[in-house]
Amino acid sequence: MRQRPTTIHAKNGLAADFYRQLQKAEREIIQWPELWKQVGGCYRRRNLDRFPYAMIYHPLPDDVLEVNPHFPALRPGPMALSGAS
Repeated sequence: MRQRPTTIHAKNGLAADFYRQLQKAEREIIQWPELWKQVGGCYRRRNLDRFPYAMIYHPLPDDVLEVNPHFPALRPGPMALSGAS
């Protein structure tokens, strides 16, 4: 899995808002991993606020595995879940 940068240069604007929404989603997934809708077997989807993207993840007993930000309009399947474009 590619690592996201830990800092963002823009403090304002759409890119900064998007990055903040990714961070918020990540925090909430870690805090409440079973809260969001189950898709594709054991995977779950947390939609981002304000953006047409979602985080697909697989809850694990002691950790959460982030799989892929994607367009929610796409059906989860092997291509969407593997991170392929």
